[in-house]
Amino acid sequence: MARRVPATPGGHGTARPAESMGESGAAAPVARAGAMGPTIGHRRFMEFLEKALQSLERLRRATSARDVGACVGDGLPDLGLSGFALVRIAAPGGRQPGARSVLVDGWPTDWSAVYDAGGFLDTDPILAVAERRVDPFGWEDVRLAAGSGADDAAFFRAAAGAGLNDGIAFPLRRLSAAPAAAVFAGAEPSAGAEARAFLQVLAVNAHKKLTGAFVQAVPGTPAQGVLSRRERECLQWCAEGKTSWEISQILAISQHTADWYLASATRKLGATNRLHAVAEALRRGLIS
Repeated sequence: MARRVPATPGGHGTARPAESMGESGAAAPVARAGAMGPTIGHRRFMEFLEKALQSLERLRRATSARDVGACVGDGLPDLGLSGFALVRIAAPGGRQPGARSVLVDGWPTDWSAVYDAGGFLDTDPILAVAERRVDPFGWEDVRLAAGSGADDAAFFRAAAGAGLNDGIAFPLRRLSAAPAAAVFAGAEPSAGAEARAFLQVLAVNAHKKLTGAFVQAVPGTPAQGVLSRRERECLQWCAEGKTSWEISQILAISQHTADWYLASATRKLGATNRLHAVAEALRRGLIS
């Protein structure tokens, strides 16, 4: 999609992290990127941004768990993934029999049958780790973890037999919903950062749709979704596929400051990561 290059007018506002200056006190020269055409990283970011925008719109229109499952599942084959599950899990330290329940899933039929027959919902090592962590993790992290027992080995053998060699899980913690986890797996999942960011956007927003969970605005910040000029500029350049360093050169600020503005914008938009923040800002018309 065509995008407007953001202007960078001067002006005063509330206190912000100091911007980098040259020795003379003037702003550092502005580096203009793109003379050689879009980079591979830029193209991949734009590809996943388009996917995220389409998925967010489909989730917004979803009226049933089946609709949500179809939206999540349709985006997986291109990432080397063949299935997923969104599962309600126990709170840390509060594991009780029967605490886990499937919100929606989209596994291959053979794996669903093996999973149910093996009683893996109660012994699934991926869900056990998700109940203890808040950050995304790969199946390989669990497989190689010290202390993995016979039940864990049986799970991974059964999964491999169904063509699920590896995967990634996202623990989901919300103020207004029980803890959950989104698990994705396939034969050869994509390990790229953009793919992981896209899956996290899918996981978080599918969970919100299924549970009615909401993201609370961060205390002490302006109203959620109200972005400063610099935050909009940084998001606009992020939408163009620029890294924090490239944004810092374009706007004549430090890389730390660019990261600060992007993190602040992400919080205000209630987003999970930069890809999600850009998609939300585009959807709301805050950038173009």
